[in-house]
Amino acid sequence: MAAKQDECVKVVVRIRPMSGDEERNGHGIATEAFSDRGLITVRSADQDEQDQGKNFFFDAVFQPNCTQREIYDTCAAGVVESVL
Repeated sequence: MAAKQDECVKVVVRIRPMSGDEERNGHGIATEAFSDRGLITVRSADQDEQDQGKNFFFDAVFQPNCTQREIYDTCAAGVVESVL
């Protein structure tokens, strides 16, 4: 059975906030999200600012401070509507 053209797998990433232990232990932030481009940049947490890191592109990315509503509106609202 052939898949419909409008059906596809989308990959979405949310960077989690740092835990209290991570902050207390002085761990650096290793990931940065650029929501407008669907880009996550991963750097070694102990590297200097010159570290270019590695870039990964996704269908959508979310900052650590995003809300559950933002994620729902972007990722699930369309699926829920199509089911109902």
